[in-house]
Amino acid sequence: MRLLAVESTSNAPEKQKALASFSLRVDRDTMLLRQLLLLKSLQGRRAMCCFITALLMFGPRLAVLVWWIVEPARFNAAINGFLIPCLGFLFLPWTLLAYLVSWQTGGIQGFGWVVVGLGLLADIATYTGGGYGNRNRLRR
Repeated sequence: MRLLAVESTSNAPEKQKALASFSLRVDRDTMLLRQLLLLKSLQGRRAMCCFITALLMFGPRLAVLVWWIVEPARFNAAINGFLIPCLGFLFLPWTLLAYLVSWQTGGIQGFGWVVVGLGLLADIATYTGGGYGNRNRLRR
């Protein structure tokens, strides 16, 4: 009986090592599974982020283009010339759209300037939002 007790004690460290090794493998596999699930969830967020970014970038330009096609007289009366609407269309589309919305026959008055300011803030947010959203992707 004593001989059996000695054998079981001598195998105890090996069993503990085997159990610890198994435990490490399970922990590693669990960690890999969690990383995979996190990656899958981030891919869905990235796809949605791309859609929202495309909407923010092309939405106001499409609205200005439709406004110009539907009501060219108001568009031409609000903005004289070619250079300013072209630059606004390319670089500040939210501001151009806000200017067109708030323009009246006498020009922009009162609260209209607040609307134009909000359009400018929307343009700034559109351009800087991508940098803020990707700040963790940069390697340091």
